[in-house]
Amino acid sequence: MSLTAALVQISPTLLDLGDNLLRHVQGLEEARRRGARLAVFPEMSLTGYRIGDVSLDASARSALDRDLRASLGSLRKALEALDMDGVVSYPLFEGGRTFIAAEYVERGRTLGVHRKVNLCNYGHYREDRTFTPGEDLTVLRPRWGAAGLLVCEDLWHPVNGILCTQMGAQALLVPSAPSAPSREEIGANLARWRLLAGAQALAQTCYVLCCCGSGPEGAFHGDGGSFAFGPRGDLLLSLREGDPDLGVVDLDLEGLARVREETPLLRNERNDLILRTYGRLESGNP
Repeated sequence: MSLTAALVQISPTLLDLGDNLLRHVQGLEEARRRGARLAVFPEMSLTGYRIGDVSLDASARSALDRDLRASLGSLRKALEALDMDGVVSYPLFEGGRTFIAAEYVERGRTLGVHRKVNLCNYGHYREDRTFTPGEDLTVLRPRWGAAGLLVCEDLWHPVNGILCTQMGAQALLVPSAPSAPSREEIGANLARWRLLAGAQALAQTCYVLCCCGSGPEGAFHGDGGSFAFGPRGDLLLSLREGDPDLGVVDLDLEGLARVREETPLLRNERNDLILRTYGRLESGNP
């Protein structure tokens, strides 16, 4: 079995949900024309990534939550009409807390929601001031196989990829929003991302699909340059840096099974050793 997936690298406008929704739907339609059955969007693409820089009182927060629900409803209907799956990211308001969420929608139905577990609190990122970290990793089983959902910084912590693939994930789907102070710095930033993602794909014998936001937002510029790696660490797709783009990639799931049989890294993982070591760390006795 194979799956054709699209990375829909849009450039969202901060808090313009109507325009952002339109860009999502247009991206879905183009992806479907190119044969895709799955579309992955960037991190917080429904609202714009830098929503953490905006001060929202209770009334504005409630209004944004209402508008987000309406936009998500429209997006789910579009996915159902196109017979597609999609991964969309947005701020999730729950019980006075705000999470960075990635939702997997299967033909109009929410299959699961991942809450970003590793918030970025270094460089020019200050997610920890606005958002709450999630407490669980997310592996879902859509009609085509098994997918692990990670969001941006989650990918930089290899244990997340290890655990997702140990739970059965064949692909890691990663909405992201890396940015740089200027377009000139994007290339170096993306080089680090691709080194990391390629190593994850190779070490976990899985596909890694990372969709990055693009275009200017505040004082920074979204990297774009979305990419996909195969289970041998090979770069399968690379999109334009800094600007909106869209590309499709075929995931050979039968071929993946052969790679995992030939290179049984997942089967050979010492989960018993990992559990014992983490247990000692938790008890303060490394």
